[in-house]
Amino acid sequence: MMEKQPPKQIYLQAYDSDSYDDNTWCSDKQNEDDIEYILQSEYDQLKSENERLREALKSISWYRQWYAHKPIADKTQIEHDLDVIIKTAEQALEVTK
Repeated sequence: MMEKQPPKQIYLQAYDSDSYDDNTWCSDKQNEDDIEYILQSEYDQLKSENERLREALKSISWYRQWYAHKPIADKTQIEHDLDVIIKTAEQALEVTK
């Protein structure tokens, strides 16, 4: 027998009521005010990818500022280093697709 996997996300339809009996869950968003819930494992993966992308963007921003102040003779190595950083950021972006 195949093991059922939980959905990656579900939506809570919460209605104005004092009773939790009026709330329902659905795999599709039904209303604008539905509340999305995702699996903890999905959240952890998204959080990790987000942190990695933020670090890559910080590196690129810092490097561009630093690069602007370098003499032209140093720029060949710097361009190589910048290419490595950009490729790293692109690889991180590929993971999020």
